Amino acid sequence: MSRNQQHLLRLVLSCRKITAQVTNPTNSTIIAMASSSEQESFLSIYRNSSLSVFSRQTWDSKTASRVGEKLGFRLKEIGD
Repeated sequence: MSRNQQHLLRLVLSCRKITAQVTNPTNSTIIAMASSSEQESFLSIYRNSSLSVFSRQTWDSKTASRVGEKLGFRLKEIGD
């Protein structure tokens, strides 16, 4: 991918999930995606909590930050 190419960040928020996607606006393909529903990403955050990742009803800034970190790592891996 060219470094001059612009991408679009899309966020989908609900009471149960945060999803972030980076897409190519010319053909709508997803370049990278991260979501709070990815169990392996969020187990360490809630390991000592009585709430599981999938039963939690609201999300906080820590969860949003982790989604952003995962998306950033994935973009870095593919070189975008």
